[in-house]
Amino acid sequence: MSASNAQARRLDEIRACRLEPRTRADFHEVVTPKALPMVRAWAGTW
Repeated sequence: MSASNAQARRLDEIRACRLEPRTRADFHEVVTPKALPMVRAWAGTW
């Protein structure tokens, strides 16, 4: 597969979570340290 075909086949995934009332800050505190490094690492690959 050529590089242009690989980019054409890229898949973007968006996830949405329904949180219980007043749990947003806790969720953000737990997820951000894990998710942001993965996103930043992946963003540098293309």
